[in-house]
Amino acid sequence: MKYLFLFTISPVQSFIAQARKTKDLFSGSKILSDLIGYAIEEAKPTELIFPMKGLDSYPNRFIAVIEKDNDTDMKKFGDDLKIKVIEKFEEYSSLSIMNTNVVVNKLPNNFRDQIKKHLSIQWVAIPYQSEKYNEQFLEIESLLGAVKNVREFEQLEEIGRKCSICGERNAIFYYGKKHNYYQSDAVEVKNLELQDGEGLCAVCYTKRFYQDKHFPSTAEIALLDSVKKLRPKEIFEDYKNLFKGYFDYQLLFEENLTKKYFEKQSIPQNLLEQAKNKFIGIKKAFKENNMKFTPYFSVIMFDGDSMGKWLSGAYLNSTVELKKFHNKLTESLGKFAEETKNIVTSDKGKVVYAGGEDFLAFINLNYLFDILNQLRKKFDEIVNQGISEFIIENVNLTFSAGIAITHYKMPLSEVLSWVRKLEKDAKNIDDDKNAFAIAVMKHSGEINKTILKWGDKNNENLDAIAQLTYDLANEIFSKSFINKLSSEFYNINPSDEILKTELKRLLARSSKFSKRENETKEDFEKRKKLKIDETTEKIISLYKLDTENLFTALFISEFISRHLNGGKNEN
Repeated sequence: MKYLFLFTISPVQSFIAQARKTKDLFSGSKILSDLIGYAIEEAKPTELIFPMKGLDSYPNRFIAVIEKDNDTDMKKFGDDLKIKVIEKFEEYSSLSIMNTNVVVNKLPNNFRDQIKKHLSIQWVAIPYQSEKYNEQFLEIESLLGAVKNVREFEQLEEIGRKCSICGERNAIFYYGKKHNYYQSDAVEVKNLELQDGEGLCAVCYTKRFYQDKHFPSTAEIALLDSVKKLRPKEIFEDYKNLFKGYFDYQLLFEENLTKKYFEKQSIPQNLLEQAKNKFIGIKKAFKENNMKFTPYFSVIMFDGDSMGKWLSGAYLNSTVELKKFHNKLTESLGKFAEETKNIVTSDKGKVVYAGGEDFLAFINLNYLFDILNQLRKKFDEIVNQGISEFIIENVNLTFSAGIAITHYKMPLSEVLSWVRKLEKDAKNIDDDKNAFAIAVMKHSGEINKTILKWGDKNNENLDAIAQLTYDLANEIFSKSFINKLSSEFYNINPSDEILKTELKRLLARSSKFSKRENETKEDFEKRKKLKIDETTEKIISLYKLDTENLFTALFISEFISRHLNGGKNEN
């Protein structure tokens, strides 16, 4: 007998987002993905409907066709699979313990309780009839919602110092001096991955030490392009080797070459003066290479628009079977997820997860716009073209994105909270969604945010911001035109023609064009006029009778331009 089977693991957002380090964030996502991958392997489904098998990043659920003799066997199968996944999570926690050489037989009494009671796993199964897949898909989704609403809550009663990351469970591993507010059997762990005074619960400790893989810090993401282009490379390697296992990219910011920072990171104090001396050479090399010690990086988060409607078949041709569409959509989203690895390469950033229509990555600012453009084009090329034969005309699956540009010292939990909020703001722009919200979160606390549609064709609104950013970075225009334009039209919504006329005048005054070798004066003036006209049209395209949104977009472009290692698309 065949059953339609839906299996989910939660919590997702809190498990991933509760992180102090990028490694915590990546590991949280990786653990959930690996657990779903394990569940799929153990289930041995007759047919896996969603997601596509073999992905690097699985979502927190899968739907499949399972064959069992009767309802009793099906229930036993679902319950057994749930137990196996919880046991696999316990196994992951044990491996994390082994990675830090903690003696397993001396673990605190509540270690296993914290692990066992953390995950919430639900499953639903209904007798499957292939000819009724449409109705049964909607039914099983509805049943899962009902199960989640009545799930049991297991209280974990603990008294003592709470975890430095989640703040929910007792800290049972710590580094540094043990204070009397730790539980009596808390374990000291001497490891560079823990900061002095940091205490972790079993769940957050598992994330911190799950698999011994490097994940770049926010400081490293911010400096990826600068370090990659620095010459001679030996000067950076020599500085890095001075610290040996203690090196972190925060040591490329002079503000961190202090006794206090070295103590906090447990770096030997005798390296401080040597580091300061070598840093003189690093600064000189950066200056000679025109590289910047930019402390800012970007985070991209996107999610497919109106996925509930798409999965329900709202946009299908009347002759198309929902199951065939699901199979093709799953395949297309899986291919796109794999393609993101070729777009976000290790010298440009790092993907946290890419499940198809949902995505999270840290990106170096020098590659932000190129990567956004490529993601949009590949999504259309792989996903929309892949499902085009199944859907009604002039309808495309789109995604909306939140983009945060922030300082490497900004708490990671706050950054993630903001980028999720930005993604939500983008989706709320109108009923069609298909938008992006981008914000600069300055170290001073000031935040500039703008929300825009990607554009009717070829992402023209994103391209407008990108091109202006590159022009400012290349000093084709000075930022003076932005300041003057915003002061002139503060709290005023001028007509397009008035804005266009004044914009052209200010761009001409702020232009820094220089005549090329062997270029005639006439050709130079034509090139200059053409560039001013093109830039004016791009900026006007961002103006939708809302000067505040426009000026914020301009200020964001100007801010990013100051943190790039030069621009591109020079004129």
